[in-house]
Amino acid sequence: MTTRLWQWAGAGLALAATLVWAEDTLGWHSDCGSVKDWYTKNEDPSFQAKLDPAEPGVLKLTQEGTDTWGKAAFVVKDVDLDKTPILEVKVNKVDKDAAYKVGVAPLDWSELFVVVPRSSADGVSSGNIKTATGWSGKKSFNVVLIVEGKSKAVWFDDIKIKNAAPTAK
Repeated sequence: MTTRLWQWAGAGLALAATLVWAEDTLGWHSDCGSVKDWYTKNEDPSFQAKLDPAEPGVLKLTQEGTDTWGKAAFVVKDVDLDKTPILEVKVNKVDKDAAYKVGVAPLDWSELFVVVPRSSADGVSSGNIKTATGWSGKKSFNVVLIVEGKSKAVWFDDIKIKNAAPTAK
């Protein structure tokens, strides 16, 4: 009995070590350390949101404008969606009575696909770009952060497009 328990314990530790040490394959990553190359209401007033560095490694997306929602976008290029289909965001804080969602849009903005569904919770959320869009292969597109709530804000800590492997802890 003791030997069998040790075998199970050893197998469990091996599995845990595999999951803990598994590395993400990244198609794109923003550590949220800079607003450089993000598009906001400064570039296009219809976006109705501003993006500011709230603290090192955290971007604050705030709705500003006549609507009750706003967005910011980043153009990503040549992401292989067959290898890295998962869009993952880490949110540190969401204002009371606010929500966010994250989507992707073709470069011509002909459509917006919601990948990470609407949420008011902080933490890590993700969705599958291929499933949401039907796209495959290498693509260039906009990653779109959306904040809902008049003058409300969401704090983003990390945004990445990755493989489906477990995130290293």
